[in-house]
Amino acid sequence: MRLDQRGLQALDAVIQTQSFAAAAKQLFITQPAVTQRIKQLENQFGQPLLIRSLPYQATPLGEKLLSLLRRTRLLEEHLLQEIHHESPARLSLALNRDSLETWFTRSLSTLGLLEKFNIDIITDDQEVTIDYFRKGLVSACVTSYDRALPGCECSLLGQMTYLLVAAPEFVNRHFTNKRTLEDNLTHAPAIIFDNRDRLPEHFFNYFFKRRLPLSRYHMVPSVQAYKEFALQGYGYGWIPALDVTEELEQGLLQEISSAMRWPIPLYWHYWQLPAKQYQQFIKKVEQGARQFLI
Repeated sequence: MRLDQRGLQALDAVIQTQSFAAAAKQLFITQPAVTQRIKQLENQFGQPLLIRSLPYQATPLGEKLLSLLRRTRLLEEHLLQEIHHESPARLSLALNRDSLETWFTRSLSTLGLLEKFNIDIITDDQEVTIDYFRKGLVSACVTSYDRALPGCECSLLGQMTYLLVAAPEFVNRHFTNKRTLEDNLTHAPAIIFDNRDRLPEHFFNYFFKRRLPLSRYHMVPSVQAYKEFALQGYGYGWIPALDVTEELEQGLLQEISSAMRWPIPLYWHYWQLPAKQYQQFIKKVEQGARQFLI
């Protein structure tokens, strides 16, 4: 049985664009044709491949088929680039936001990561990025998940150490009293990234063996704004040591407790592909990460 490539392309387009109409425009066909191609592909396998409710998602089998499609596309792009010296292949990556804002961006110029690739970057929590890779939505990912998926590779990049920091004035106001550190962390305003940010919960479980309720917190979904909130004394937060070296040296921020430095291992997940340039990119990212991570 041969895979229906047109059906796979239609399925991929619907999930990528989140619209049958946009998928039709992308493929230069009619919207009914998109629907028909996906139905024919589902008939070929005898089961649904698309969850037909927003947001559109592939079923588990659909995810496997799309992963195969995207790997094949990447191999084709590499081959054409080698033979005809065509434009750089496109790579999709999923990274945690702190990696993107620190070591990954700093590695781009020194390692020449973009010389042979155009990249699409998806950012999410380090616990969630593995899901994009598992679904075949990206070609590689940085994640805290430590086990290789079937047919894939996984390597340890290093540890990103998070520091519990705040502005000195904030520390004096909220942490120089007779209450315990645990009580102060509960009652002082905290800064969290968004409603999917599990880092504070894991931090408290790691150091206090239980979840601490936060009486007050600010939700700031921007890496730069998050640090700025801490600098302005609006709350305490968890920031990678890589990102606050100067602020600590200048006394603009200080550690609330140097005993609570929290190293989080980060792993690099990627496909087992023979494409030479893809493998070179994978190795360069590993080199870049290990220059900055412990």
